[in-house]
Amino acid sequence: MTEMKRKLHRLIKAGRAREELSLLRFVSDQAGLPHGRWSAKDHLAHLASWREFAAEEVLAVITGAEPRPVSEDLDLENAKIFERTHDQPATEIMLAGGQSWAVIASAVEACTESDLHKPGVRRPAQRLWQVIQLNTTTHLAGHLGFWFGDQGDRAAAEGSAKWGYELAKATFTDDRARGAAAYNLGCFYALRGQAEESVRFLFEGIQLRPDLYELAKHDSDLDPIRSSPEFQAMID
Repeated sequence: MTEMKRKLHRLIKAGRAREELSLLRFVSDQAGLPHGRWSAKDHLAHLASWREFAAEEVLAVITGAEPRPVSEDLDLENAKIFERTHDQPATEIMLAGGQSWAVIASAVEACTESDLHKPGVRRPAQRLWQVIQLNTTTHLAGHLGFWFGDQGDRAAAEGSAKWGYELAKATFTDDRARGAAAYNLGCFYALRGQAEESVRFLFEGIQLRPDLYELAKHDSDLDPIRSSPEFQAMID
């Protein structure tokens, strides 16, 4: 097995274990939280759907098949996933969640080392290995942060966000992967109004990936700290 395939299989194993420990035990058929916030079942359905999309994209690149259409408007696509899955029984969502991990692991196994470095279909700037990374552990870390935050468990939310960041740094030497991980952690702190901590990781991410500087100028995740002295000093 090639080195990149080993890394991705380790990520998949780590992500699946983290999801089982931190999210699956809360999945039930009970209604979601107030004010439109998602239940654990909604988060799991969303994560599973994007893992399936990622696996389809990988297989499309290596076989030439057309992947399922996915809107470039992520909010629209996420709303479609929610509408399709929200009323499904928890048992079905949990089954789909487990199957999605198996599907994406199979997609990785079907790739050669050179395949994993080919451009993705939906965002050609991303390599296939990045598509897999982002739709497994990075995406999961973000949603666990939202889930635990909605439960009022700030420590668990922060721990989940840091888990994704530390796992990416420990797994990859690539500046794009490490930069994205730092930037995502900066967004986590920004959404909670923690400007100093946020800017610390945003700056790290931009140092590794200068293209993220332009994203930071209009990223809505950073709006809660946009007027802070710390953010203004970084962006000016």
